[in-house]
Amino acid sequence: MSYEHTGCSRGYAEVRTTHLTSYVKRVVLVKSQEAFVDSLAQALNDLRENIISLKKRTKPIGEANTKATLIEPLLAALGWNITNIDEVVREFKLSQRYDPVDYALLLDKEPCLFIEAKALKHSLDDVKWVKQTVNYANNAGVEWCVLTNGDDYHIYRSNAPVSLENKLFRRVKITESYSEAMEVLALLTKENLTKGTLNSQWDTYFARTALKEALVEVLQAPPLALVKAVKEKTSLKPSLIRSLLGDARIQVELPKISGTPSSQKHRKAKFAFQDVTLRDLINKGLLKPPCRIFAVYHKERLEATIERDGSVVFQGNHYKSLSLAGGCARNSVIGPPKDGRKYYQTNGWTFWRIEDEEGKAITLHKLREQASRT
Repeated sequence: MSYEHTGCSRGYAEVRTTHLTSYVKRVVLVKSQEAFVDSLAQALNDLRENIISLKKRTKPIGEANTKATLIEPLLAALGWNITNIDEVVREFKLSQRYDPVDYALLLDKEPCLFIEAKALKHSLDDVKWVKQTVNYANNAGVEWCVLTNGDDYHIYRSNAPVSLENKLFRRVKITESYSEAMEVLALLTKENLTKGTLNSQWDTYFARTALKEALVEVLQAPPLALVKAVKEKTSLKPSLIRSLLGDARIQVELPKISGTPSSQKHRKAKFAFQDVTLRDLINKGLLKPPCRIFAVYHKERLEATIERDGSVVFQGNHYKSLSLAGGCARNSVIGPPKDGRKYYQTNGWTFWRIEDEEGKAITLHKLREQASRT
């Protein structure tokens, strides 16, 4: 009797432990996804500020600088290891008779997406570049390709059985629509390409587009059965029904992207604070420069100053963003990253703190949220 009781207790404990372990794994996964989304959101915000600043220069920055300062940081934020040539290959050549494409993203050491880069402010509407990029990918058996100038991103399905202009699946401009950029560019994460999210999204979009074209054709010359069905519901004259159906507009919405920030907790309301810059905080009177900010990292107190122009000064060096200053501040404590990066990717808004009027230390992220509500 006591043996059976002990066995039941052990079995119950094992079941509880299994459920607890499963729950912990789910919590860890959700937290990990949220951290990744936050990191991507911060990276896009930093890129947006950088693009705006670079576009103000009178001298073009060129293609090489566009790749180094805008495209590669985005690839890293999307989960691609830009220092691993088994994941990201620069100047990829299909064969000697072809010119290289700027980037090939690899899964299991096989190309899954090509990226052709142009200099910032360079137009991406030139059919020559579109045709070259799409055909190169199609000839290589790579289904997806991207044409970008670091701000605009055009995503093409290279092997789609449609005309060249209809191969364009998504296009987005980082400096124009932050929330849309977050949603669209998240399609290019290593995780989503591994899961085939782009393919499933295209299949849905392609089916909806085909349905729209079929409906438009039917409504332009509605069959008698359709006219009769509408007449029974409305009592309208057949001639009026045909006229109204011919004028009807059919709209196809792009499919919602499951597993991306827009379908999780990062909806438009949450994006509002991401558009707030240091200059906005200064203009709203939430920061009164020059003001001292600080961070405690590995038990060391690090101090910096926010200047009137929105720059951040740390150890005598001026930085254009909190995140860059935060990454360099971490370098000063533990040294630079060993993977070749110049500094650690850091969310400066949560890294740096400031004392409020009551002397309480709060993150600049809190000020940012406050500014978005005013």
